[in-house]
Amino acid sequence: MNSRFEIEQAIIAAIIYNDAYATVASILQIKNFSTINYQKIYAAAGKLYPLTPIDLITIHLQLKKEDPDTAADITQQMYSAGKYMIGLHLRHWCLILLQMDITDNFERELILWRDIRIQEREKVEAEVLTEMLEMIRIPQLDVLEFIETAIKYFDMQDMSWEYKSAKEFNEHIGAKAARIRRMIALDTALSAAAKIADCDLDIKQTCNKFLSAINTMIITNRAKPEFLKAAELL
Repeated sequence: MNSRFEIEQAIIAAIIYNDAYATVASILQIKNFSTINYQKIYAAAGKLYPLTPIDLITIHLQLKKEDPDTAADITQQMYSAGKYMIGLHLRHWCLILLQMDITDNFERELILWRDIRIQEREKVEAEVLTEMLEMIRIPQLDVLEFIETAIKYFDMQDMSWEYKSAKEFNEHIGAKAARIRRMIALDTALSAAAKIADCDLDIKQTCNKFLSAINTMIITNRAKPEFLKAAELL
């Protein structure tokens, strides 16, 4: 999967056909989906969970209750998404989508800042922002580090307006950024432990369940301080 649309489609399919809402909900919010219909599907699943099973029929009924005119078309889109399952790598793709969302939002900010500099005929600053726009789409770029580096550069170059705006943007996503880093670190740690131990499939699946439980407790702030400390040690 290369495009954001394909990733969103596969995540929606996992929710509908693989009972994966809890895993996805521990990472993503409605606004992280760029496609309106997927936002509606995800919102409908959230209203059903945890009291009602989530599947094609129950989501269709929920959508029909909210907007009868569009329910059929959205259900057809859900049905088509079924061939894009992502199975055991669901958490990884949710994290990728979250980073894509941050990248898209920061890119929009860069475009805004550059256009203002162009209007004010500030050529040097506009060129700096243009270069950043080229860099932000480099494959495998760590967007969180990129934003932090941009803030330092704006401060050093006395680009005060961009510095203040970028700092506010970073503070806004601060909790989200910390969540991404923590979940990736835990995922890496448990995956490495399973690989080193050369364990069988049952143990690997148990590790995945344990990781999901850790993530859920950390994100929902339901973990005791001692548990959080143990998670950090991992």
